[in-house]
Amino acid sequence: MTSKTPSIISVLTLTLWLTCLGVGVGGGFIPYVRPKRVIQDAPVQAEFIQVKLGRASPSEASRARPAAVRTLAEAAPPPMLEPMRLTTPAAFVDPVAQVASPVKRVIAAPQRPCRR
Repeated sequence: MTSKTPSIISVLTLTLWLTCLGVGVGGGFIPYVRPKRVIQDAPVQAEFIQVKLGRASPSEASRARPAAVRTLAEAAPPPMLEPMRLTTPAAFVDPVAQVASPVKRVIAAPQRPCRR
């Protein structure tokens, strides 16, 4: 089954590989200019507002203190809440018969590699 002429499948495979290689190499060297989208900001809508002040000046308004506002010294501290006490044990707690004993710590010593 050996012949000196290559089969059609070999030629097609080589052609496909070389085409892909050529496209990949060409894509690396030939620049492609991509169009860039220009994003415009929304137009700003602004307007001037005329502000008219009333008769009371800011200094008079700050002097007049409402009766409900007290100084920090006059105010009473908020009431303290009592801590919540559980009458029954929590459902996720399992009773333990005895306290666990600590495990003795052992450091592994280096071993010789075994030969077979």
